[in-house]
Amino acid sequence: MSLGAVAVLANIALVAGVVLFTTGQGLNGSPGPSPTTAATRTATRSPLPSRTAVPTTPPTLTAAAVLATRPAVTVAVLGDGTGDEPGEWVGVWARLLGQDRSVMLHGLDPADPTQYAAAERLGSGARTAVVYNGSRRGASADYAAKRLQFLVPRAPDVVLLNYGRDDTAGVVAGQLDMTLRALRAAWPQVPVVVVLQPPTRDDTSAPVRSAVAGWARGRALQAIDVAAAFRAAGDPNSFVSVTDPPSVNARGGRLWAEAVQRALEHLPVGVREGQR
Repeated sequence: MSLGAVAVLANIALVAGVVLFTTGQGLNGSPGPSPTTAATRTATRSPLPSRTAVPTTPPTLTAAAVLATRPAVTVAVLGDGTGDEPGEWVGVWARLLGQDRSVMLHGLDPADPTQYAAAERLGSGARTAVVYNGSRRGASADYAAKRLQFLVPRAPDVVLLNYGRDDTAGVVAGQLDMTLRALRAAWPQVPVVVVLQPPTRDDTSAPVRSAVAGWARGRALQAIDVAAAFRAAGDPNSFVSVTDPPSVNARGGRLWAEAVQRALEHLPVGVREGQR
């Protein structure tokens, strides 16, 4: 009797399985699980977000053309701790802009670097410039990617990227891509200029600088070779800060700012980035 009952139950189960497989329904007509349910669930999992390609179409105007032709400009400097303090290159460069402009320099608050401190007024003249110095110690090249609304509170006319001290050669290009992608999404035609930082002591930063230079070429971005200006001025080690070795001393800050200013002044108006 027991063997007969088992045989009957086995036959019922077999028939139910065949019906379920061929019709997708149970014996009572109710929907059953698809024979490919597991595979379908695997195939329909949300894919990882794709990395949108960074546009390489150059802006219509270079940074030099913008600075030369517009009476009022907004400049955003996004960078690391080599430009975040008074006397370092960003502040010195803002003073150079102040030779023929009224400049408002905004720097991050040292006590709370998630906000800007009171602006510093520099220079005079009918033409104006607003500089947002979003440089922060320890910031890697992707730091600004998710912080643009805070670091650049108004549409910029020019953006300078100054990263490298807190990055490695193997990752800096991908991190810069993240920042550039965010910039292009917000302001597709803003001229972006890449600063190739001067040497650290004994130029241990050379591999990172080389990676940044290669990235800038691949993205058709203007690069300012500040390192070359330091080498031309003498022993680069003489410009390294004694108290803050990743940064440069006061002479180095001046040389750095002058190199940036010369590069932006000497580019012919109308020359497109990536076509020099």
